[in-house]
Amino acid sequence: FSLILLATLGCNAECEYCFESKSDHHLTLDQLSTIVHKTMDHMALNYFDTLSIYWQGGEVMMMPPMWFERAHEIIQEIAASRNRQVKNYIQSNMIAYSRKWNRVLAEMFGNSVGTSMDFPNLHRKIKGGSPQAYARIWSRNVREAKDAGIEVGVISIPNEQTLEMGAERFYSYFVDE
Repeated sequence: FSLILLATLGCNAECEYCFESKSDHHLTLDQLSTIVHKTMDHMALNYFDTLSIYWQGGEVMMMPPMWFERAHEIIQEIAASRNRQVKNYIQSNMIAYSRKWNRVLAEMFGNSVGTSMDFPNLHRKIKGGSPQAYARIWSRNVREAKDAGIEVGVISIPNEQTLEMGAERFYSYFVDE
């Protein structure tokens, strides 16, 4: 059984194509506990034994890592009491990533994070910044995460300029750079 949770509607980017309504709203630990209990009730009624939670946002790393440490404890306690398994996955723009996330990424997310970047980046911007600043910070943070042993998966949507630059340059950006 799968569940997508938006930990926050806050975001540190201003992407031109974004459809989310940004706000300061975030999921509280009490709300999370209620959601997990009700989800486990549903799972028991339908004989599901494993829950996959996909954490997104806004931007999920706008929440503090300590929040996720406690969230992981709550989820694991509830799952163990119900004899269920939970797998967590995270999708982040990686702009707020720092080493302080490494323990949470290792313990809660199996040392893995998903992100996205387009090449060339035309539409993703840091709040009050440019696509170039976004790409520079994203690249630095992805390299730092990889250097820490975190597996970083990247999805990308080609744009018209991507097609003009060609497959070799597209490949080179994501593999070599």
